[in-house]
Amino acid sequence: MPSNYLKPWGMNPENTMDRPLKDIITSTLDRQNISIRELARRANLAHPTISNIINGAAPTYEVCAKLAPVLNLPLEIVLRSAGLLPATEKLTPDQQHMLYLYNSLGTDQRKYVLKFMQALKDEK
Repeated sequence: MPSNYLKPWGMNPENTMDRPLKDIITSTLDRQNISIRELARRANLAHPTISNIINGAAPTYEVCAKLAPVLNLPLEIVLRSAGLLPATEKLTPDQQHMLYLYNSLGTDQRKYVLKFMQALKDEK
């Protein structure tokens, strides 16, 4: 990631990944001088969703995916700051293998794998 990627918001990748998502959101609101409603509008989310995150609720993957571009952050950093990915960047051997296999698939196969994995997760 280029070092100036997060410059417009005064963030850098090194310290952003260590911050909780609620802190990143409140910093963004302050820096951009926007309301929770405006951030929610930009992310196509309901404003209570943003308020809930600020108050400590855990967001879903889908919410993080909508917030990432609005926060001008890579999705991976938003997921890590939300606690949906481990804080460490080092992948386990199983994760590395899964990523290798996933990257070797075509677009349709990847969609199928993601649907299958979501169904497995939903079974819990």
